[in-house]
Amino acid sequence: MAAGGEHRTQIRALLAAVLRYRRLALSPDSQPTPAVRHRRLGESKEYAPLFENLAREYEKLRTGSAFLSEFDRELIRFAGRPSSLFHAQRLSERLGGAQIYVKREDLVPAGGRLLMAVIAQALFAKRLGKQHLVTASRDGQRGVITAAIAARLGLRATVYMDGHDLHRQGTNVFRMWLTGAAVETITDRDRLPGGDIREAALRHWLRDPEHCLPVLGLDAAPAPYPELALDAVSAIGRECRLQVRGQAQRPPDVLVARAGNNADAIGFLHPFLNESAVRLVCVECTAWEEGAGTVMTRQGEVVPVEMDESRRRRAEAILEGLEYPSVEREHRALKASGRVEYGSVTLEETKHAIQDFSRLEGIIPAIQTAQVIAWAAQAAMRLPKDRAVVVNMAERVDKDIWDIGKALGMQF
Repeated sequence: MAAGGEHRTQIRALLAAVLRYRRLALSPDSQPTPAVRHRRLGESKEYAPLFENLAREYEKLRTGSAFLSEFDRELIRFAGRPSSLFHAQRLSERLGGAQIYVKREDLVPAGGRLLMAVIAQALFAKRLGKQHLVTASRDGQRGVITAAIAARLGLRATVYMDGHDLHRQGTNVFRMWLTGAAVETITDRDRLPGGDIREAALRHWLRDPEHCLPVLGLDAAPAPYPELALDAVSAIGRECRLQVRGQAQRPPDVLVARAGNNADAIGFLHPFLNESAVRLVCVECTAWEEGAGTVMTRQGEVVPVEMDESRRRRAEAILEGLEYPSVEREHRALKASGRVEYGSVTLEETKHAIQDFSRLEGIIPAIQTAQVIAWAAQAAMRLPKDRAVVVNMAERVDKDIWDIGKALGMQF
């Protein structure tokens, strides 16, 4: 009961802070967030022995199958996995070649990859005998997920948040409290390296490494976190392998995903890197003409190709704040492996893919996804009918609808 009383006192204080910020009616520009330089979490030498010990422990776990099997089962129980595999039967019949399947990652709720990474890290903590997860969360999403997983596994959770963000995150703070997490506010980020609140979570870990494990989402932290995150999101490819075998009665022959500033290929292609019989392809985003101008699709939105330097830096800063800052690094590694092809399609091929997929399968693909489908359709036509081509569809299907209309000549 004493612990419950402490939680109630804490949540009253946090909600009071939320109300104070709301009464100030702060605009987003009135409290600028300190610029975070591109840096690697835990780069201080004092953390090195702790990360090295975790890396050794995780290497022992990942060499066996028990940990990943337990993880995949937990995804079924807690994360609503696997996502469905859709057979584009009518489109396949029209093309007259291989069967096209679509991995429907677009149906997964927002934050699906983050959820997978946090579950993996929480299970890792439990395997190590840790009782306490500690994390930092700017928008509250990672904090809510960490608190929920900790409650599920019988662990404690502490979430560090920027005090200036509380006025926007009252709902998430309340969710964390309901699931038993302690929320610690940081009022002066300038005292942290790079102004990064994630450093507060690492400092907490440094004070109590025996009982704590930091939850770092999909961030670019030292080993074993990149390997742990990649193994977690590779559940997408592991699911795909089983689903294709179940539907096509054979392993997939071609896997196709978007390239660019998104994580579609990561985790989807990786389980197949050592299988030379499976062709792996990333489709580069190409220019999309609209009227007199030209636009380029980037990270799920349509933006002008010609961007001034300040807008470009702002766009990169927004991308860097997402939960997968290591996308470019991963694509460089995929290209360097020599196993993954990078291709493209034309505007006309993309238009045909949008119309065919919409009219034959009842699904209107977003622009970049349509480019992937267009490439897959060409590949399918050159293969026998019993082969399987799989497209990873991760973009929401309600995107780009008016841009598609304009490109198809509609008048609005």
